[in-house]
Amino acid sequence: MKQKQPQTSDKNEKNLNQVIKIDEAKIKTHLGEMVRENVEEILNTLLDAEADQFCHAHRYGRTKARKNHPVRFS
Repeated sequence: MKQKQPQTSDKNEKNLNQVIKIDEAKIKTHLGEMVRENVEEILNTLLDAEADQFCHAHRYGRTKARKNHPVRFS
């Protein structure tokens, strides 16, 4: 004796397909913004570290070795 598959499963599957909708354009835009923000943060961190090394002090820090005058290149 064969059992019939309920036809409601097809209907349920169609309903589930309508529940979950993904807007790929929004996802790409959001990911692009996240990447840009992370790259910006990393670059700023690197620039701050380079400036600290160049000045021989941390930002707003005071040391005897600190160079706080502009360097002139000839």
